[in-house]
Amino acid sequence: MMRHGANSRRIGRAGWVFMMLLGVGLIVVLYTIKTRAMQSRAMVGSLEHTLSQEQAAVQILEAEIAYLKSPERMRKLAREHLGLEPVSAKRTISLEEAAASLPKRSGAKGGTP
Repeated sequence: MMRHGANSRRIGRAGWVFMMLLGVGLIVVLYTIKTRAMQSRAMVGSLEHTLSQEQAAVQILEAEIAYLKSPERMRKLAREHLGLEPVSAKRTISLEEAAASLPKRSGAKGGTP
C-alpha cells in the first residue's frame, strides 16, 4: 500500500512563495477596498447632513416668503407708507358706468377725419 503523501503532487518552495504572495496581495486589495468603502460611507453621511441643513434653510426661506407675501402685511404696509385704503363697495362701478363717465373723443388722432 502506498502512502497518500508519496502519490500526491507536491508543491515546491516556489509554489508556496507564490501562494503566500497571492494571499498577501489579496489581503492588501481587500484592505484597500474596505478603506475606500468606509471613506465613501463617511462622505455619504456628510452629504446627507449637508442636505438636511439645506432643506431646513429652504423651509425657513419659504416661511419668510410666505410672511412677506401675506395680504395682511401688504395691507398694513400700503396703509402706513402709501396712505392706501381698501376700496369700499360704494366706490365701485360697473364697466358700463366707467365707459359712460369717460369723455367722448372729438376725432381720431392721426387717422382719417
